[in-house]
Amino acid sequence: PVVVRLVGSEIGTNSRATLVRLPERTVVWAAAAATSRPAGGAARNRVVEATLALAPGLYEAESHTSADHRPERWAQTPPDDPRAWGLTVSSAETGAIVPFDAWRRTPTIRYEARAPDTEHVVAFTVSEALPVFIDATGEITGDSDGSRADYGWIANEATGERVWEMRRAETVPAGGADKNRRAERVLTLAPGRYTLHYVTDGSHHGGDFNSDTPTFPDRYGVALFTLGNDSALTVTARRDASGGESSPESRPDDAAGNGGGSADAGVPAPPSTEGSLASIVRVGSGANESERFRLDASGTVRVYASGERLGDSWYDWAEIEDERGEVVWSMKTARTQRAGGPEKNVLFNGTVDLDAGTYRLTVTTDGSHNYGNFAADDAPAHNFWGAIVTPGDTATPRRDRRR
Repeated sequence: PVVVRLVGSEIGTNSRATLVRLPERTVVWAAAAATSRPAGGAARNRVVEATLALAPGLYEAESHTSADHRPERWAQTPPDDPRAWGLTVSSAETGAIVPFDAWRRTPTIRYEARAPDTEHVVAFTVSEALPVFIDATGEITGDSDGSRADYGWIANEATGERVWEMRRAETVPAGGADKNRRAERVLTLAPGRYTLHYVTDGSHHGGDFNSDTPTFPDRYGVALFTLGNDSALTVTARRDASGGESSPESRPDDAAGNGGGSADAGVPAPPSTEGSLASIVRVGSGANESERFRLDASGTVRVYASGERLGDSWYDWAEIEDERGEVVWSMKTARTQRAGGPEKNVLFNGTVDLDAGTYRLTVTTDGSHNYGNFAADDAPAHNFWGAIVTPGDTATPRRDRRR
């Protein structure tokens, strides 16, 4: 059970509050004047409270209170407990309610708006109904959509409909200059083809702010996080205002920087994570992620892993350690092939013989050139970054969910 409580002025008119279940945006509770009672002090001070049985999931709480009668600016006598003014959502069970922070994981799609006069487009497909969370920061200088300078939207390719758009009325201050605005939205994408767009004007962007920077300057741009089956979303192409395109399926190499020819030709697609022994995918900057798995008998496993190597120096790589912490396989010593894109993108796709026992797959990345941070023409084939271990022909596997 969850307790929702609103203390405010003239509930239902000057003070309002709702609790909404996402992504379907079903209202599960709304403050009503009819169920309110006096909160002490002036007659306008009211309190409404309800106990709800909520199913596990993602919820949004929103409240509005009177501008002329509030803490530090009471127009009349404050309520008996001024500190309780506003909306609270609580539970007697520790950990039953936690703030939602999508940035604890790597975005599925991310674009950092660090250049002026650019339109960046990411094309992607969705194979099943998929809830997503969108976090975008941009520049809106006035009170209307016509004053947008840097902003984003998602369009359904089949219908042209904008299923999400960064509008002034749906943004909040992003910190720093008043024109820095942030939009957060949870919605469900139906199966189909989509394009995510983000445009910038000629000034004030993530690479060169001309006013006070937002609270999270590295999030200036747009990020999309999947809230369901990650494999249901596949990025198919990226392009910018110059018309350059980088398709994970069929993107030609840049002849000047990648050695000519087709970098994606012959690059095998990654295996499905379903049924894998361990999978660490869509790995972003500065990561050191690991996942355990166990073999009940000696045998062979297949490893598919991508990383970054320049000459003899490694910046992103995968390794497997045994339960004593000894490295039994590493990309650094394995024979790799081109992974598509620039020559520094490398791939291992082969088998590894392991004894029975418990193992840890680890993926390590540096602070640049990894999932969500690839430049327009630098992504590997299939936009894959990370590692997947799948059962071989002779292994008796068991996945260990510990990290």
